[in-house]
Amino acid sequence: MNERGDEDGLRARAGDTLAAEVLADLLANRGDLDELQVRADAGDRYATDRLVRLLVERGNPDGERRRRWGLRPDGTLASEADFT
Repeated sequence: MNERGDEDGLRARAGDTLAAEVLADLLANRGDLDELQVRADAGDRYATDRLVRLLVERGNPDGERRRRWGLRPDGTLASEADFT
């Protein structure tokens, strides 16, 4: 199966934990920040992890903040002030 077919098959198995992890890896390897963000916003912990790693690797300051502080309930980036 080609990469696109693999991705479509993985999306169809969205409730499958292994498929979610493999899809997140595929998206990260492709550098697809937008799709990782969509999946992270939907609560996919694997996509969230891969997104943060990719942002940190690219030197994006939001990646480090996400890694360190996470997100607020409204989806905006948390900061140290949220925890003091």
